[in-house]
Amino acid sequence: MYREEQLFEELSQNLPEGLAITVHTKANSLSDEGYDGFIDINMPDGRAFPFVFQIRFRPRKEQLLFWEEIQNKKNFSQPGLLVCDRMTPALEKYCIERGIHFLDSAGNASITVPGLFLRVSGRKNNAFNEEPSRMSSGVMKLLFVLLSEPGTINTNYRQLATLAGISLGMVSKAFDYLESKRLYRQSKQGRRLTDPETLTAQWIREYAVELRPKLKTLVLEENDNWRKRHLEPGECWGGEAAANILSDSYLHPEHIQLFTPLPLSYRKESLGLRSHPKGNFHLTSAFWGEDFTPTTRGIVLLSIAELMASQDDRNIETAGLLNDRYLQLKTATLFGH
Repeated sequence: MYREEQLFEELSQNLPEGLAITVHTKANSLSDEGYDGFIDINMPDGRAFPFVFQIRFRPRKEQLLFWEEIQNKKNFSQPGLLVCDRMTPALEKYCIERGIHFLDSAGNASITVPGLFLRVSGRKNNAFNEEPSRMSSGVMKLLFVLLSEPGTINTNYRQLATLAGISLGMVSKAFDYLESKRLYRQSKQGRRLTDPETLTAQWIREYAVELRPKLKTLVLEENDNWRKRHLEPGECWGGEAAANILSDSYLHPEHIQLFTPLPLSYRKESLGLRSHPKGNFHLTSAFWGEDFTPTTRGIVLLSIAELMASQDDRNIETAGLLNDRYLQLKTATLFGH
């Protein structure tokens, strides 16, 4: 059962007597309008109060601020409602003071709209034990920035969203996921990843199944002059091509990969290359934000991830060489044995 379903199930069970909820998911779950769906609070007399909702697991004050900001910016036609795990008393007080409507999984609530005043506090429940087991593409994109440039972790959410090419809400959800896995911690001293080595190895493994299949790619024909090509701002070599450069030509690439933030059709024309189903040049859309240029460490991550995803013995050997030279991850951590 998905965690969202668990949340709504527990919330429904803990609502004040006589109340019920009806949840409507968005038609396009991949679109990002700043909310996760629609919810009706149904009264015993048949009245229904509609809201747009956003889900927050383990809510924190900064998330409440972003939800408030999104509502002010988007100007939804229906009032916003935060649906979340149990609120702490301090966060409940903050929501009440700021007029942020919320329902938590324990049945605590603060909602004040025309015709409905609902205020419940002090209820407790058990935290969820089931967590998402696999990183989403949004988490992967944020982690690519954080692992490539560790200093960015204390950048504000808006800047992180721009760098990673994801929404503000996705930044918050990504940190929620990492916190639920005990891979991230926030304190008065700032944010930090608690186990960067394990997280880096996990990112490399997850890349093949979660991020790579979603990347847009044109397969083109290229001669052996790829290293002489001029790169546009934000572009970088990936896979075997990057490995060739990073390893001082230890690996002779059979397949060339170029990540670009430019439209693929435009870049294809500017490169002067032709499409071919068995071509050796893979022109791939960059998955990071336009304001981010991968560092050497980021290019190493991309290269190792692509090499390992190829399942080619010579590529995997080269991945190990690049790891020894640049990342120094334990062999058992990287390869899982």
